[in-house]
Parts: sequence; structure tokens; C-alpha cells
Amino acid sequence: MNQDETITQAEAIHRVAAQMDKPVNVDDFIHRVLEIWPSRAKNPQASVRQTIRDDHLGKELLFLDENTLITMQQAMTGIRFRIPLTRQEISRGWLFVYPSFEFMKRREVTADEFHLEDVKGHIIPVNPVAVKNKIKTIFGVQEYEQPAFDLEWWYEKHKLRRGDNLLATILNWERGHFCLQPESLRTRQQHDAEIQLQNQAFADHLFQALENARYEYIWGQVAIPTTYLRLKDANAYPPDHWYEILEKDPRMSWNGTDIRYVDWSSPLEDIFSDISSLAPPSASSKNHLSKEQKTQVYRFKASLWHRKGLWRRVEIQGGQTLADFDRVLRDAFEHDTFDHLSGFWKLVRRGRSRRFRPLPERSSWPP
Repeated sequence: MNQDETITQAEAIHRVAAQMDKPVNVDDFIHRVLEIWPSRAKNPQASVRQTIRDDHLGKELLFLDENTLITMQQAMTGIRFRIPLTRQEISRGWLFVYPSFEFMKRREVTADEFHLEDVKGHIIPVNPVAVKNKIKTIFGVQEYEQPAFDLEWWYEKHKLRRGDNLLATILNWERGHFCLQPESLRTRQQHDAEIQLQNQAFADHLFQALENARYEYIWGQVAIPTTYLRLKDANAYPPDHWYEILEKDPRMSWNGTDIRYVDWSSPLEDIFSDISSLAPPSASSKNHLSKEQKTQVYRFKASLWHRKGLWRRVEIQGGQTLADFDRVLRDAFEHDTFDHLSGFWKLVRRGRSRRFRPLPERSSWPP
């Protein structure tokens, strides 16, 4: 390739990705990018690698494995997934674009650009409609438009009923081409054991990705397609929709953009949680301790994180609360009780690694 200093790094990555016809070693990919985009960075390879991770994964590239890149078009083509039909969709003949096709197409593909066909290759007219729905928010009831397809005639043709699903196959991720196949409730029940195994494998792969993530979250636009790719198997019966799998998994939660631990909370939520817990503990919360446990004395040695030589030894009784412990520590270190924030965290190991994640505990009163 000839060097071209007029293009940007993003354009160079896009150009190399567009020329891929099979998976490529990530180092070879970076080498091709640097051939047409000379970098003055101290570590050009690391710079390109980071840009790929930050700006291109889930949009046009995925990691097939730790050392191999594959285009989204190659990765997603042929993937089969299940679309659960809601009561509203069945009764009105609609098929909502979101969440049914989220991450299953290029983000820029609009509803009227979709191409749907049946298993025999017959075109299914999409007939896009904008459905007005209402949702409760902190600002009151808000109305919004939800794009959908009017497939009433097709539903009637196949006699779709409540509890039935659609099985979709991605024919072209980049253009939004799909094959739709009706799946009756009875057929689904016949494959229930296979589906549950696939669901568990899907959830476990997502959770492992979360455990291995640098931070305590993973981006949906990368994690969801990657999981479908890793579990891609033409002979396997499709699992439930990823949205349903996440809703039922007790370990993770979906907030619309990323996947986090179900017990994760933001610092702002922690503040409001602490404020709401300032009332004295109820009698029921005190009675779970025996008389002996309440009078048991616990001794702690506490030191400053960045000054280990400055420490105090304190004692509290089992019947005292975390708020009591907090006040004892503040007094022992002569901290202004009105000018310092404090909190208690429990460290939970992330997978089998040596990394931990903190779980906030209420600092005012015990659970």
C-alpha cells in the first residue's frame, strides 16, 4: 500500500477493514493501517490497537479471539436469533424494531431500509409504521414514537398466536437483510431443553466477559455481537433473545447501553441510599443478634491508606452499628465529623483473577 498522509487514522482503519475477506491477525491488520497512515506516536501499534477498541469494535470489527479481527459483516451473517412477540405485537400485527433487531444490524440502517424475506426467499413487505407509546419517567408520563413493521397480513397467513415467536437469520448485517420464520409455542416447547442450554451458555459467556473487563461494565454493542459470534453454530437451536436472557439472569443487569453487575450502583445512588437509611434501625433489625453476640467485643486495627504508620486500635460491641463504628474511627483519628465522607465496602473477587470489585455497604445502619 502507498502511504497517504491526507487520510485520518479512522479512515485508514475503515479502508483496511473494507478490504478484509476473511479474519485477520490483529498485528497484520495494524501493520496494514500504518502502511497507509504513518503515525508519529511513540508507540504507533498501541495507538491503533486502542483506537480499534474504542471506536470500531461493534461498529465494523469484532475480535474473533484475542489475536484475530473479523468484520461485523462476516461475524454476524448467518446468526440465528429468537424474537419474542408481545401481546401488543400479536394483536396489532406489529414487529417492533427495538429491541428485536438491536445489535443485529448496522446502527445506521433505518426501518424503511430493512429487507425481510421468508424461508423460501419470498419478500415480506416491511411497511414501516411509527407506534406511539407512553412511558413513566421521573418527569411524568412521556410519549414517544417506536418504529415497527406492519406485518398483520403475514401474521394472519401463518396463524401466529400469543406465545409464538419468530426465528430470524441475519442474511446481511450491513444492509439489514433478514429471513423470518414463524415458531409456534408448541415447537418452542419441544426444543426447550436445547434452548435452556443455549441460554445458559450465552449468559455465562457474557458474565465471563464482565468478570474479565477492565472496568465493571461491558458495552452492549460489543459484548452482545461477540457472544453471538462465539456461540455461532449452524446446528444449534437458537437461544432466547439476548434481552430476555439478561432480564432473567440474577448476576447482570442491562441499562440500555451497557451490562453491569446486578448489585452495581452509582455513587449518586449510594448517596441517596445513605440518606434514606438515616432513620434508626427497626426492632426487627436488632433482634437478629443474640444477647451474647450483642455483647461480644470486636477489636480492629485501622491505619491510613497512604500512611500505614499512623494507626489506631479500636473496639466495638456486636450490637453497635456501622454508623457507630464510623463515629469511633472519626474520633480516633480526630477527623471532623461534619467535613469528611465515609463508607464501607465489601470486596468480591472477580472470577478467578486477583482483581476485586467493591460492594457498598450502608454506612449508617446495618442491613
